[in-house]
Amino acid sequence: MKQSKIKSLKILSKGFLKVPNDVLEDIYSNNVITRLCGKLYLCLLYHAYFADGMITIGKLCVPCKRGEWVTTYRTIEEKTGISISCISMLLDILVNKELITVRRFSRFTVITIVRYDDMMKTPLTFPPVLPGKPSAPVAARIYYPRLAD
Repeated sequence: MKQSKIKSLKILSKGFLKVPNDVLEDIYSNNVITRLCGKLYLCLLYHAYFADGMITIGKLCVPCKRGEWVTTYRTIEEKTGISISCISMLLDILVNKELITVRRFSRFTVITIVRYDDMMKTPLTFPPVLPGKPSAPVAARIYYPRLAD
């Protein structure tokens, strides 16, 4: 197998993240605040927990749910390069847009992405296959829901 094909398979094996186009538009915006909001939201999407569980912060065990990120402002600063003084303002902007909810505690912050499950679920793009011999080649039976009447 070619070395480039092995590298591409390695990249693809780590999974994918669904990113709304609006977030990408924000990241490439000419407005600095909008660009920082997009960058922060992308970071939140990436770090949100994909399953319910427990997280340990120091000696505390904190329950976390799917779509939440239990973190600190310092961690957000390290991951995004956004200064701590701006993080609170940017989180408030995302809360006002109803994209996230924020619960602040003394040692950590719980950030929940609104409608995370709806955003991350895999849509059914093909109709269920009925048993029996197919009447048309597979390529001819592809279903495109956005083109349907």
